[in-house]
Amino acid sequence: MSTPSSIPLGKRILVSFGISWLAAVSLGIIYGARVVGRVSISDLWVMGVIQVATIVSSVIAVFLTPLIAWGLGSYAVIKWILFLWLLMVVWVLAIFVVTHNGPLVLDGALLFSIGGLVGIRFIANR
Repeated sequence: MSTPSSIPLGKRILVSFGISWLAAVSLGIIYGARVVGRVSISDLWVMGVIQVATIVSSVIAVFLTPLIAWGLGSYAVIKWILFLWLLMVVWVLAIFVVTHNGPLVLDGALLFSIGGLVGIRFIANR
């Protein structure tokens, strides 16, 4: 069975929001676990890390959805977005080891994701 070459606009927006929300929430929780120093879900819940990560990441996901929808032209692009997410996880974990500057980690991850999504769009159109 062959996959269609492009995704319809309505489905593209829904898939883009899902991708941006899952990526933002997972990166927020990874960042929060790194800051707190505990990986237990119960500890992260009691300290409010999961709640704050979910709220802040939902706002970030709303703003990143149009950019992801712009870059998501076909289903083949999803593998590049997954690769970008893995690079951002490495960024959050590695930069936090080098410097304990939280805003640098978060701002860098946001700029890295925007630049990566623009790059993915142009790679996919080649």
